[in-house]
Amino acid sequence: MKIFKSKRSTNAHPARNRKIFGIWMIGVTLLILGGFVLRFSFVATVG
Repeated sequence: MKIFKSKRSTNAHPARNRKIFGIWMIGVTLLILGGFVLRFSFVATVG
């Protein structure tokens, strides 16, 4: 239900959805990079 609803809103507001998607992608990238940095620093400290 939620996926179908969001798909319908994509057609209604494509520009707005694209902006939200861009912000979401940046957040995910930052989370992945942060995880790598934390893991690297942890390994460096333990090693």
